[in-house]
Amino acid sequence: MFKNLIDYTKQLEGSVDTTQKFIRKLSGGRTRLINSIERAEKDSQAIRNETNYASKIKKQLAKSALKVTKDILFAATVNAIKKRAEFDVPIYRNALYEAVENNDTYMIMTRGTGFSSIISVDINLNKTAGRLDMWAKAVKSVRKSLGTKVPNKKVSEARRAKAAEQASRAWAGIYNKRGVNSKFTETVEARLSAAAKIAPFWELLDKGALPMSSDRGGYPTPKNKHLNFVDRAEKEASKRLNDSFLVEKEKYISLISNYDGIINQALSDLAELNALIEEIRIDNRVISNLDKRATRAMKTEYNSKLRKAIQLISEGLTTTRKLQLATKGSYRGKRFSQETVKELLY
Repeated sequence: MFKNLIDYTKQLEGSVDTTQKFIRKLSGGRTRLINSIERAEKDSQAIRNETNYASKIKKQLAKSALKVTKDILFAATVNAIKKRAEFDVPIYRNALYEAVENNDTYMIMTRGTGFSSIISVDINLNKTAGRLDMWAKAVKSVRKSLGTKVPNKKVSEARRAKAAEQASRAWAGIYNKRGVNSKFTETVEARLSAAAKIAPFWELLDKGALPMSSDRGGYPTPKNKHLNFVDRAEKEASKRLNDSFLVEKEKYISLISNYDGIINQALSDLAELNALIEEIRIDNRVISNLDKRATRAMKTEYNSKLRKAIQLISEGLTTTRKLQLATKGSYRGKRFSQETVKELLY
């Protein structure tokens, strides 16, 4: 269509009949533009449902939320272990890492509707790693199974103090010389087995611990201050997910604004086109009644109007059709960013 119109504008010496055919084609182009604008408006209505759009974005975020949260907790766990030498051994590290990798450790939750929703993360190591009371019972059962002798209460205080000191020194030595075959490793393995969970000691690392006396007295287990690495990981993951959600909200607002701008521009072009077509009709009647010299003088301006009308139809159809593709692509969840608009419309 446009090639024929453009060719015609180069041959303005045509007859009145040919000019009338041109105007009819121009009117047909206007009708196509009107229909394209209507379809673009209809298609863009679907994406204007903020609740549905936000719901799709939340589903998209949920796919990455688990990995993001795992990565954050893993980094926090590594950092916490490095701060507490007694837990910085393979048997403890590996047990905790296994719990961190367990999907059942996490729950991603949202409340609210649309872009007013809030995303929160719950990390429950009690569920997958085990509870502290399990660890305490395991320690007690292993001590009993090893036949650990406890000095009789009737034994003099001096002898009890000496036994306690010896116990503390012994455990301190095991901590310092622990290895794959060390007594320390064997004892921890027995405790983990008795606890029947992979890492029930995690809360000592997270919430801290008072110095714990042995059955012989003394305090072989170091005192730990709380690190709260789990709670901090929860907050960091929640913040990161909500920040991502807010970014998508801003993209959505910009997306709708762009769509509105495109449709408004197309409507403005249509209004200008209507005025031009009417002017062209009038000019055509005038030209047909002028002599050749006057006709040539007037056709320079006439030619400009014809080209402008063609340009308005072409640009209007191009942008509204691409807008339809953009809205469908976004609404189906293929892309949730302004890149769709940038790639299709510019």
